[in-house]
Amino acid sequence: RSGEPADGPLPAGLPTLADPGYGGAGLGVLIPVKQLVAGGDLPPRTPALTWPGAVDLGYVRVRPVAAAVGSGILARVSRVSVVGVPSSAASYAAGQDLAPAALRSAGLLEQLKGSGLEVHDDGDLPHQVWSPDRDHPLAQNVGQATASLRQLAGRLEPLLARGDLALVLGGNCTIALAVMAALRRLEAGAPGLLYLDRHYDINTPESTTDGALDWMGLAHALALPGCVDTVTDAFGPRPL
Repeated sequence: RSGEPADGPLPAGLPTLADPGYGGAGLGVLIPVKQLVAGGDLPPRTPALTWPGAVDLGYVRVRPVAAAVGSGILARVSRVSVVGVPSSAASYAAGQDLAPAALRSAGLLEQLKGSGLEVHDDGDLPHQVWSPDRDHPLAQNVGQATASLRQLAGRLEPLLARGDLALVLGGNCTIALAVMAALRRLEAGAPGLLYLDRHYDINTPESTTDGALDWMGLAHALALPGCVDTVTDAFGPRPL
């Protein structure tokens, strides 16, 4: 429902995903966020983003999810399995690899458990930190990033096969490829993807020179011309 989460209205003036600046669609449980400025600093913390029970995640504040438990998809989930991907290999710089640890330290899992969900922490994949890749300037760290995605798909497949809801914690957009690959392996019909991002992520090494696979993920999932075979062939038949 656009506008309000199940447990009451948000504070006046608080931006949510229902606002025009975030796409304007009604997206169910809403997560208010502060605007991220590309290449710059975050705006100062706003007191209006604080309300009783909120979890401070630094850049994002998440309202407790207790009101959502017992309704919708959460009513059909037997367990939530959490997997962390502490990798910035496909990023513009180091830092995104710290996202899983930041979310855990902010109490995300405790909030989920406190909401009545059965939560299993399946741990993190190996830590990968971005560094300049002068051998592959247009697709930096492609081998390292692809290895992590393959490992993630393999980790998720048995969790999804037993009926768990998989919650993947990461900071890099390419993890969507591994999630879709794991869903496809279930052979339960074509999986759907709702992709919310600032960009379409359909750049390729031929359309941009910055070399970050972070905003090339969907292009490789779609096997667009100019993509790197290492990624497009990582999960079986193309397109993903």
